[in-house]
Amino acid sequence: MRRSSAPTGRPLTPASRPAPNWLVFVFLLSFNQLYAQTPADIAPLNQQLTPLTAVRAGSGFADLAPLAPVVAKARVVG
Repeated sequence: MRRSSAPTGRPLTPASRPAPNWLVFVFLLSFNQLYAQTPADIAPLNQQLTPLTAVRAGSGFADLAPLAPVVAKARVVG
């Protein structure tokens, strides 16, 4: 094993060596195929949205009514 140029003189191990620049380059290169979603991909999601109109206490529960089938059997534990 080589000796480190650090003042401690500890040997360099694979875990203590800095990553080579090419490794960082390969990692970043893997993200070159990411694309934003097209409107055709987003349209089905927009059809399933349920907007929440009020977030303050005392404003009623009318905007939560469409979520009733999803959370009808939920129990609050605590």
